[in-house]
Amino acid sequence: LGQRGLELISQNIASPAELKHLIMRNCGLPPHIGGILASMLQYLPGLEDIDLRKNNLSSADIALILHRLPSHTIRKVTITGNGLSDDILPAVTGFLHRRNLPGNDTSQHSDFGCEIDVSNNSLSPGFLDQVARSGQIHFKDRVYLGLCYAECEFVGTEDFGSAMQRTNGILQGHDITDEQLISGIPAIASAAGMTELDMGFNSITDVSAIPFATDALADHQSLQALVLYGNTIRLPGFLTILEAVSRCNMTLRVLVVSANPIFDGIQCSDPEFQSVILHLPACRSLRLLGLGSTKMADDMA
Repeated sequence: LGQRGLELISQNIASPAELKHLIMRNCGLPPHIGGILASMLQYLPGLEDIDLRKNNLSSADIALILHRLPSHTIRKVTITGNGLSDDILPAVTGFLHRRNLPGNDTSQHSDFGCEIDVSNNSLSPGFLDQVARSGQIHFKDRVYLGLCYAECEFVGTEDFGSAMQRTNGILQGHDITDEQLISGIPAIASAAGMTELDMGFNSITDVSAIPFATDALADHQSLQALVLYGNTIRLPGFLTILEAVSRCNMTLRVLVVSANPIFDGIQCSDPEFQSVILHLPACRSLRLLGLGSTKMADDMA
């Protein structure tokens, strides 16, 4: 989409629209376009959900956007994966404060809270503590950072299943550990209808990858895309995943395991590498296998 595409959309919103969901995920939005988005928002008084994850927005952009959001209707703000730092704190707390001003129409949002997801950015571990101590979070509002959240003067940890449901399976950069993934295996296995699970850039090793593959992935009836980019999965974990994908009922089409130490210390002539080659023909559902741009991946191709 980029800046030009956003400008064209903005030019065609000339009167208040009934749009409730504005999804601009991974649209290549560059820094310094917050003014364009903010001008659009004045024509979206009933907006409930805005998703701006995986762009390149600046803290100044986010400040402009949060300032223009319709605070009495908005339920979900997703700004994950934009490289944001702690300097967005005043914008976040300012938005929460505005939502709960006495003059605001709180009757319209007293039965629900607003979720702000700031995961997968460059925020400090103490960011949520600062939000919680700000005194600006009221009603059922929450700010999420990975599997942790801040609410009124409290910082807690969300269970894996709830986080997966809330994010629709997009858990990239959520600081997921082996223990947390293992605890979430039943939720993954029972997530009927889930088609995408993105757990890239976490702290997943073979300790959790193997039971995840055998107990959740192997018998999943709907999953079509699995992203495990940037973890610490090694060859045993990868082979177990391939074995799960080879099940006759498997629906998986896309598997991305790039930037994992799967082939560290392994040569193409080694038996370990040949075992991977032997597993691939049985993975009949796969249409895309992402191994990264490495010599090993090139040799496999």
